[in-house]
Amino acid sequence: MARVSPTDEEILAQLPAARARARYHRKTRPHAQSAQFDRRTGTIRLVLMNGVEIALPLALFPELAGASTAELSDIELLGSGGGLNWERLDVQYSVPAIIREALGPWVLMQAAGSAGGSVRSKAKTVAARENGKKGGRPRKRHTATDS
Repeated sequence: MARVSPTDEEILAQLPAARARARYHRKTRPHAQSAQFDRRTGTIRLVLMNGVEIALPLALFPELAGASTAELSDIELLGSGGGLNWERLDVQYSVPAIIREALGPWVLMQAAGSAGGSVRSKAKTVAARENGKKGGRPRKRHTATDS
């Protein structure tokens, strides 16, 4: 079966939703504003869109081991800063993956849990009120092994 290409009108109709997804993606995932190799410290320095600056040791980038200073300095941002590319080395990294690796999984899970717990919605408000009518959250029971 032949694949039919979308019309210009269909593509234009999809643009608002695509832009909304891009805005959401930029808000919820880290994106780099700039990236450079710092020869003095031997680190990759990232500046994120929110102004956070991170110096990442080369040990986090095993594919870059043995690369020359010139090769390491030739960093290109992919897309809207969601990735890093070293064209001459044929190496790409996702910015969220780099940050996850640098901070460790527990830090990110704690942050995600905290953010999720602070979300307010009508459904959450209704559930909290219903729980309150039942006497609220049950108290924790302490056992002899608890200290």
